[in-house]
Amino acid sequence: MKAFVVCAALLVSACQAEVSPKLMKAALRAKWTSYKAAHKKSYSAAEESLRMANYLDNTRVIEEHNARFHQGLESYELGHNELSDLTLEEIKSTRMGLVLPPNAAEIAANASRHFAPSDIVAPGSVDWRSKRCVQYVKNQGSCGSCYSFSALGALETSYCNKHGQLPDLAEQHLVDCAGRGCSGGWMHDMFNYLQSNGGAIDQRRYPYTGKVEQCKQDRMPKAAGVATYKQISRGNENELMQAIATVGTVSIAYNAGTQQHSYYRGGILDVPNCGNTPTHAVLLVGYGTENGKDFWTLKNSWGEGWGERGFFRLARGKNMCGIADWASYPTAA
Repeated sequence: MKAFVVCAALLVSACQAEVSPKLMKAALRAKWTSYKAAHKKSYSAAEESLRMANYLDNTRVIEEHNARFHQGLESYELGHNELSDLTLEEIKSTRMGLVLPPNAAEIAANASRHFAPSDIVAPGSVDWRSKRCVQYVKNQGSCGSCYSFSALGALETSYCNKHGQLPDLAEQHLVDCAGRGCSGGWMHDMFNYLQSNGGAIDQRRYPYTGKVEQCKQDRMPKAAGVATYKQISRGNENELMQAIATVGTVSIAYNAGTQQHSYYRGGILDVPNCGNTPTHAVLLVGYGTENGKDFWTLKNSWGEGWGERGFFRLARGKNMCGIADWASYPTAA
């Protein structure tokens, strides 16, 4: 096994000292065993070595980054999570799921636009969680259904803001019935679907399974409808901030296809080279500033074991990873 991979599974400081191969091998095995137990992982004999190699490679990335973080050179920390035994390509193919149609730019250009009165001054910080209008963090699993979590999260907040009650809406309804299943989709299409088909179904009536099943919507009452939906001007973070301050949460499409995003643990994620090709959808729930660094607060759909209990903060003011390029929100009926 390559020396850098061996060192990756130990603390960086331990690698700087002389450590016997036997001790390093024992430490590797202990860390790997602990990881499997913590995340309830089990593999066939043929798969075990591959998954361990992925884990060790990701450990190297995490520990090298965190060494810079502890030196004050990075604004965020990385850490292991349930994805640590996967390659980045596996994460992209199973844990994301944002797919824009070929004519997405034309559709967005012709969509109804967000409009904020000129006299609106956005406050310094907003967090819709504090208003009790954001549902608990969910986990999409290995289904590329992030678009459904993002779309329904925005509808839940809009309904809460209008009616004073926070619904828990069924992502499985969209997975089964809106045409894209686990192969990815776009929130704009989901808003249009919900508007045309009477609205969203309650989670308790249509629980999430993470796989495509027969559509059951005809037998179930709707819990929240979509009156309209609007698009944020592409790349306009000021308009995005106004929408968060005055309307509610916003559905976001952005590029999450980096190791930094996959193993984010906390802090303000700042990845200058992440690019703006959208790969994933999440819910923008607020914004703020910490130690002079502006950030957006977003809700992911990878469970509470990822990031800051399922949420993350992304650098604001740079259109980081294309966060403002494909932003939209519904208005509840």
